[in-house]
Amino acid sequence: MQIFVGETRDTVYKEELKKWNWGRMWTDGTPKLFDGEIWGFDNGAYGCFVRGRAFDDNLFKRRLDRAFNVGIPHLAVCPDIVAGGKNSLEFSLSWLPRLPRDWPWYIAVQDGMEMADVLSCLTMFDGLFLGGTNRFKYKASGWVATAREAGIPVHYGRCGTEKKINHARRLGVDSLDSSFPLWTRGRWRYFVDLITEGSPQQDLFDSSKPQEKGLTFR
Repeated sequence: MQIFVGETRDTVYKEELKKWNWGRMWTDGTPKLFDGEIWGFDNGAYGCFVRGRAFDDNLFKRRLDRAFNVGIPHLAVCPDIVAGGKNSLEFSLSWLPRLPRDWPWYIAVQDGMEMADVLSCLTMFDGLFLGGTNRFKYKASGWVATAREAGIPVHYGRCGTEKKINHARRLGVDSLDSSFPLWTRGRWRYFVDLITEGSPQQDLFDSSKPQEKGLTFR
């Protein structure tokens, strides 16, 4: 399972990323990669969502132009509307013809989407990005099975807690990302232990341990 963390330039974290062959998911800035880094390109929709703004088409295009000169990522998330349901699917489909086809574009699925709506166009994408609320993610086995039938990989978005990581393993997803480990050194150690050893080595009552939030999107 390929692991991605958020957009950090911290030298300590970068050295550990090299050690574990993990990468970064770039959301805001231009990717500045270390040698051999496996990286991902996020569309920035979640940042717009938390700020109460519509998707910024022009900002996305500028970021894409800069990132395109860096190379081809491991995955790229097609523009979507967080919590947008079927409207998000239609939005993603409208963008697809305008995107560089040599990049691996993933369709973001989330609350309000019906599997029947996505099935007809799933093979137009290179992978499935599991977004939505925690409630949606925990019922995602059908989406994963559908992606497997279509022969495309699955990425689990915002997967930083023990419960989610264990869930991702049970689903057998191909990759996951989380920005939670970058918040504190303690949280980083907790995340690394979860991924590499399967259990955290820090005090369960440590305040740096990530907490689940039932309606967290993406």
